[in-house]
Amino acid sequence: GTLGIGEIVPETVAAQDMMGGVGVSFTNTFYNNQINPALLVKNRVINGNKYVGFSVGYNGAFNRLQQGAKYQENFGFALNNLSIAFPILNKWAMSLNLRPYSVAEFSTNKNVGFTNSNATNTVENTVTGGITRVSWSNSVQLGKKVYLGIEAQHLFGNIVKDTTTGITNSAEFYRNSSRVSLKGNTIKAGIGYTQNINKKWHLNFGGIYQLGTSLVGSDLRTFSILNNQGNGP
Repeated sequence: GTLGIGEIVPETVAAQDMMGGVGVSFTNTFYNNQINPALLVKNRVINGNKYVGFSVGYNGAFNRLQQGAKYQENFGFALNNLSIAFPILNKWAMSLNLRPYSVAEFSTNKNVGFTNSNATNTVENTVTGGITRVSWSNSVQLGKKVYLGIEAQHLFGNIVKDTTTGITNSAEFYRNSSRVSLKGNTIKAGIGYTQNINKKWHLNFGGIYQLGTSLVGSDLRTFSILNNQGNGP
């Protein structure tokens, strides 16, 4: 929302998006499961050959908000995930990941009239920024069927909100700006289990648990007077 950290970005990658956003127990050699850190080690070493998984993805979105004859259109295109996973030992793998945690990118406009006057006060709210997540994951295999993983995450970023007001035919605009810088840490644990049904089929189970966290930071607020060319203060 306008007072929050923006829209939370799902942890899925393209392979999981194609399955409707699921995949807490699914993995293979060619992509990195960023939902469940326990599965990074699975199929990372096959017949003595070690495989490194590298993933990079971008996400684009087009939104149209409409109320009556008024509408607003937004388009965004940004990095969705950047990850590399590699084996340390036959039953131990590690990964480094970079992806957005939240994205704030929208604006609103409102015209407020005055009693017994043709003048209006235009209020524009603009919010930009977001929270980025950097994580370090470790995954181990216990026996032939059980996988455990843990992921340390660091969150950081900025949310900038500008509120600009101006009266009709006035040469000046007034702007209140807020720049919120946030950071925090959290940990996620995962588990995976594989049960063979026959030579061709096997059944996967998986689960994750993530600790909650509180973001801390600072809020820098400024007030500016601008002219109708957009310059100032």
